[in-house]
Amino acid sequence: MKTVIFDGSNLLHRSYWVNSVRPTVATEYLFLNSIRKCISKYQSEDIVCMWDNRNTRDIKNFRQVLTEHNYKATRDKKKTRKVYERCELIQELSQLLGVVHLHPDMLEADDYMNWLSKELDDTVLITSDSDMIQCVSDKCVVYNPIKDVEINVSNFKDITNTSTPDEFVTYKALVGDKSDNIPGVPGIGDKRARQIITSGTIDNLSAEHKIILEKNIKLIDLSVGVTMHENEIPWYRKLYHQQMSKRKLSKSKFKNRCVELRLNNVLRNYSDWIGVFDKTNTIENVVEKLIRLNT
Repeated sequence: MKTVIFDGSNLLHRSYWVNSVRPTVATEYLFLNSIRKCISKYQSEDIVCMWDNRNTRDIKNFRQVLTEHNYKATRDKKKTRKVYERCELIQELSQLLGVVHLHPDMLEADDYMNWLSKELDDTVLITSDSDMIQCVSDKCVVYNPIKDVEINVSNFKDITNTSTPDEFVTYKALVGDKSDNIPGVPGIGDKRARQIITSGTIDNLSAEHKIILEKNIKLIDLSVGVTMHENEIPWYRKLYHQQMSKRKLSKSKFKNRCVELRLNNVLRNYSDWIGVFDKTNTIENVVEKLIRLNT
């Protein structure tokens, strides 16, 4: 049973950007249409959307502590608030289509997506965030909707120039990640990082550089965070069960909201839209997924 897992923040930012250059097309329509296209592509039976908002807000997670609050510190908070102005409406509309919305306890959407991709047997992660490539396995593929490229175990090396997800994490830890404000190991760029990995000469790094590398791996490797916060996995399981058991496709409510919001692009092809989501919401599939996740 396939589960398609969307990176909600990633998709929202892309929808907002398109809306900024095409203001006549609503951000909520762009978001929903992206979901519809991916569901049509993968013919999925379960749809999940992950968000970065946290359940526990008054305690800093390990990434913030480890970087002395410099992690993602370069991001424009004012712009981010602007992007999320339509988030509540988008979640409401997509929930009416049977989309399940989830968020972590203290970590990030990426951590929850990684965990769920390992718990379920057949998953597709929808995101243009390269960090998620490390989740590729026999049970999980990553689809980049911007490039229209699926990354799987067969083409992993061709696309990443690394042989395994672990090597990919090491590569990113060596070169750093500007988008997350994670500086790389000084003096190491793309070419040298790949040479170090292929030749197995990481042990030749100086002690100072090894410390930087180890720290970066902790920040980038999505399997680390859940070991640092004991409530994280119990929260993942609890929220997943709760939301999956409550999910419901509400055709009439969705149509009424589209009328109110004048989403004419949806209404003109309403039957086709509903047809994409209708088959995903059988009670048998929901019960089976909950049983499997609990075993």
